[in-house]
Amino acid sequence: MNRTDSAFRADAAHPTLADLERHEQEAHRLRARYNRELAVRLLVSLDLLLRRAAARLALALVRDANPCR
Repeated sequence: MNRTDSAFRADAAHPTLADLERHEQEAHRLRARYNRELAVRLLVSLDLLLRRAAARLALALVRDANPCR
């Protein structure tokens, strides 16, 4: 029994092909999730930049239309 337990522990230290495939699938899933989250952050940043640029343009147009200010 002791011999079987030690053999089991030795086998557990070496991943099987199925373990490696599961690990690769998990890594792929995590990379896809990270890429989606990164894309959302970039779109939000772009949206904020465009809104600021539009506000500056609108302010410049108002200032040009009202030379009194």
